[in-house]
Amino acid sequence: MDSRAEGLVDFKYLDDTYTVEEGNLRASGRRYKRSFKMGDKVKVRIAAVDISKRQVEMDLVEN
Repeated sequence: MDSRAEGLVDFKYLDDTYTVEEGNLRASGRRYKRSFKMGDKVKVRIAAVDISKRQVEMDLVEN
């Protein structure tokens, strides 16, 4: 299913420790060297939904 929803995957759910480059809006993994930049499209899995808070928790799905 294709969706245009926007959200955030918390760093604590990722498999590496990330360093955030504030000026570039980029996060780089220390161990695996994977990099994410604000606005990158990624695949996610919906982990939880709280309708009263209008929040959706997401997990990153590896490609």
